Amino acid sequence: MNNIKCSECGLVNWADQIECKRCKALLTVQEKMAERMSAFTPEAKPFFSTGLKLLTALLGLTIFSLAATRILGLERSDLAMGISVALVLIGLVLMLLAQLWLIIRIFEQSVAWGLCSLFIPLVGLIAIIKFWENTKRSFVGQLVCFGIMIFGAMITTKA
Repeated sequence: MNNIKCSECGLVNWADQIECKRCKALLTVQEKMAERMSAFTPEAKPFFSTGLKLLTALLGLTIFSLAATRILGLERSDLAMGISVALVLIGLVLMLLAQLWLIIRIFEQSVAWGLCSLFIPLVGLIAIIKFWENTKRSFVGQLVCFGIMIFGAMITTKA
């Protein structure tokens, strides 16, 4: 049979008892409170949020554009140059937005960490590691945006 510990005096009672043998505190109230607390546990957020899915799709489109220009031999064409410039600029703007979102996430955790990550080199990386659960999507978003910029710039280069 299961046991239940009294929160008032600490005595372990049988689970079917309604009140504690020692202090007469109600045990069923504790059990119901424990059930309520377990019902309010937050669910883990999925790693790939909608924004990160869109950035990954854009990265895939960039890689497809790179492959298409290489296969068709259009590295030096005006179309390839226009696509390359557009993708690099889009990647840069999105990377700046991801950086802003990352700074906001760090400030949500601690104002001191936020200020230090703005003004002291490498503190931002330490803050990302320290607050990984809250900053991982922004950080991965920055990496994906960097990939968009790199693969976009590779469209016009000769292999």
